[in-house]
Amino acid sequence: MASSTSVTWTALLTAWARARETRRPDALFADPLAHRFLTAYAGEFGADDDGGLPDLGPLSEHHSSPLWDYAIFGITMRTAVLDAAVRRSGQPQIVVLGAGLDTRPYRLGWSSEVTVFEVDRAVTLDFKAAVLSGAEPGCRRVPVVAELGVDDLPQLLKTAGFDAGRPTLWLAEAVLFYLTAARADALLDDVGALSAPGSGLLAETLQRPYREDDLPVGQLTEADAAMWRGLVAAFAGGPEVTDPAAWLTARGWAPGEITDQVAAGRAYGRPAPAFYEHVRDWIIEGHRA
Repeated sequence: MASSTSVTWTALLTAWARARETRRPDALFADPLAHRFLTAYAGEFGADDDGGLPDLGPLSEHHSSPLWDYAIFGITMRTAVLDAAVRRSGQPQIVVLGAGLDTRPYRLGWSSEVTVFEVDRAVTLDFKAAVLSGAEPGCRRVPVVAELGVDDLPQLLKTAGFDAGRPTLWLAEAVLFYLTAARADALLDDVGALSAPGSGLLAETLQRPYREDDLPVGQLTEADAAMWRGLVAAFAGGPEVTDPAAWLTARGWAPGEITDQVAAGRAYGRPAPAFYEHVRDWIIEGHRA
């Protein structure tokens, strides 16, 4: 099996946050398979599986800080908002860009008439396949190995059976800000060129790139501060979006529902951490007529 050490730490962090939310009595969504990834991770490092969530580096159920409050809240809100948007979408073909350890093909009740293309690096898809061995998605799931912003995504999708003549739902969750602005624009150009009438786009974008001083670094432990600096460095920036409706329109998408982490938290009765006062993290929906 591919090792969890070859999977990005942020993919494991997302699984951790989703597993944590699933355990809450007031959970906004259920991701019963997320814990499997953490069990596999913990097993590789000889950690005891006591039924709780294993520590993920400096992240622990028993430790809270501004860093983890920000990260867990953001992952939880975007998952809940995007789950609702995906459920009402209705397209027969879905492409998940930078799929990571996402388990929507297994948990959202898609029928066998729906085809989901999961795009990510080989090491991530291999680890995911091994951990989820025995679990059956309701839809047709097709892994597509690609480095976003580098490889020829249109050709790889078509080789995998993607039909550009069918309406497609594109899901770009926590992807665009890992790419440079130029690569993000090129990816979105490819998405637009492959989108038949009736297609939809769900994306997470930032008002601006994160900065180190967006969090009170002086209040963080040394390990948390180092982790935050690493995350800031990892986010290449992607598009800077101050007006999501105009941004969508300029790319040929009719704006649909637009929210951000603060508004989502308010809607779900979960107050947003102070971090989100500094930079807006948009969750946006577009439609192709």
